[in-house]
Amino acid sequence: MDSMNIAGYYKRVGSADRSELWIEASGETPTRYHVSGLAYWGEKRASGPNIGTLDFDADLDGNRILHSESYDVDHLITLTFDGDVIEVSERNAVGVYGVKVTFAGKYERVISR
Repeated sequence: MDSMNIAGYYKRVGSADRSELWIEASGETPTRYHVSGLAYWGEKRASGPNIGTLDFDADLDGNRILHSESYDVDHLITLTFDGDVIEVSERNAVGVYGVKVTFAGKYERVISR
């Protein structure tokens, strides 16, 4: 896969909580990408939603991008690409982005870049 295949704007589907991802070629190497995103939990709450963000560079390995960071526990996010769909999974994500905020789920590409 190259940047023309995965770069774009994606929205999470099948979840009551909104989330969106932007994938762009970083230009450093042919397999390096910049990933950024916003995720919400509880948008209809009277006190407003909890909001989390992503912002990292990582390499595409086959059809996956993996990114890990150390917080109180080691957190891992995996983006698995299949055409215009991304499946996002997380390990040890509790509290990483804010209370109940997660990026996990299925995303569909809305705009190609």
